[in-house]
Amino acid sequence: MEQRIFTNFSSGNFTQIKNSAAKDKSLSWKARGILVYLASLPSDWKIYKNEIMKHSTDKRDSFNSGWNELKKAGYIKGVQIKENGKFKSYIWYVCDDRSFEIPEVDFPVSGNPNSGKTPSTNTNNTNTNNTNTIDTEIDTKELFLKVFNRLFLTKQTVSLFLNFGNELECKDYLDIIFKTKAVVEKEINKQNKGYKITGETWSKEIEKEAYRFIFKKKEGEHKSKEIQNLKGYWYTTMKTFWENVFVMEKEYGSSYLHELFLEDKLELEDIFFESKTYFSNEKEWRKNRKDFIYEGSNVK
Repeated sequence: MEQRIFTNFSSGNFTQIKNSAAKDKSLSWKARGILVYLASLPSDWKIYKNEIMKHSTDKRDSFNSGWNELKKAGYIKGVQIKENGKFKSYIWYVCDDRSFEIPEVDFPVSGNPNSGKTPSTNTNNTNTNNTNTIDTEIDTKELFLKVFNRLFLTKQTVSLFLNFGNELECKDYLDIIFKTKAVVEKEINKQNKGYKITGETWSKEIEKEAYRFIFKKKEGEHKSKEIQNLKGYWYTTMKTFWENVFVMEKEYGSSYLHELFLEDKLELEDIFFESKTYFSNEKEWRKNRKDFIYEGSNVK
C-alpha cells in the first residue's frame, strides 16, 4: 500500500526540528526518533512503512507503537484515498507543530459517474480496457506554504522560490539560506565561541535579497546572459549576506539592529563594496575582505 508523506522540515545535509517537539515529554524516545527521521526526508516522498522500518532495529510492533503516538499527539495526520469507493492508500502530513491543519483538498470517493458525486476538479479520470483509474492531484505548493517550517523566513520568501519549480527545488534554495548562515557562524566561532547570528532580525532583508536574485535571473534570461549555476550564485549571495550581517552586528550590536528591525528601519550595509576599486583583482579583494571579517574580531 502506497503511503506518501509531506513534511515541513528544512533539511538537506542537516535536519531542523522545533525544540517543543524534540522535548515533548508526552512522547517516548522511540516516537521522537521516528519524528526526527521523518524530518530528514524530502518534503514530498513516496514511502512504505516497511521501508522506514528497515532503518532501525525496532520491530514492526515497536515502530507502529511510536507511529501511533505521533498520530495521537497530532504530529502526524492522515487522509484516506479511495478509488471506486474502496480504500486505496493514505497521504500522511507530518509537522513538528502538533496544532497544524492539513489543507482542504477534494479527494475522489468514487470513480462511478452514476454515484451522484460531482467529480473533483483536482481529479483526472481515465478509462482504459474498462478499468477506471483515478489520479489524485494535490496542490502541493499550497501545502508546502502551509506546513514548511520557515523559522525566520517570510512567507513571501518561500513563495518566490516556489516559482523555480517543484517543492524540492524550492527547498534547495531555502536550505542554502540556512546552510550559509551555519557556514559563516562556524568560521566566526573559531574566534568567538558560541556566537549566533540573529536570523529573525534579517527576515525582511532576506526577502529583499530573494527579489534581487530572481530579478537578476530574469534579467539574464532577457539579455541572453543566463546565470549558469543559479544555486552556486545564490549560495555566494547568501554567504556574502550573512558576512555583512555579522559585520553590522559587530559594529552596531544585535540589540540595536533588532530595534531598527521592529521599527522597519533596518537596511543591510555592504561596507566592502566600494573598496573593490583599491584592489587589482576580485580574488585579492575577497581575500582581504575575508581576513577582515573573520580574523580576531570581537562581537558586541
